[in-house]
Amino acid sequence: MDYIFNVQNVIVVHHSFCGTTTYTPELLIEEFHDHHHADISPLFDRESVAIMDYEKSLRNDVGLLRSSLAVPKNIKLYGFFFDINSGELTEVVRDIPNKTRGDRSLSRSNRSRSAWLGEQAARRGWHFQAFACKSA
Repeated sequence: MDYIFNVQNVIVVHHSFCGTTTYTPELLIEEFHDHHHADISPLFDRESVAIMDYEKSLRNDVGLLRSSLAVPKNIKLYGFFFDINSGELTEVVRDIPNKTRGDRSLSRSNRSRSAWLGEQAARRGWHFQAFACKSA
């Protein structure tokens, strides 16, 4: 990732009114089985299949990225929630490797920090991409 595209930051953004919030984990697993004739229930933690709680889901997604062998350990990971009604982007998760001790820290930040990060993202030309979102 970083060696090909010089990626230094990965940002996961969930948004209000996301179509995946209208499903339960059981319904998604059942629908997948009906359409693809395969049982995916043992592959996923039930809480990670559908978005029932935005904060918990963002923490889970950032954790999955951090534990992935495809994501280099020096990559900075962020999780944001975008409120479509207000236009507010709020940082929920920040996972930045600590170079001195080799560990990373997770913290929930306030609006001023997320505003600062949004400005930094625009200034540095960071690219955002949403995954697994459906229109309601």
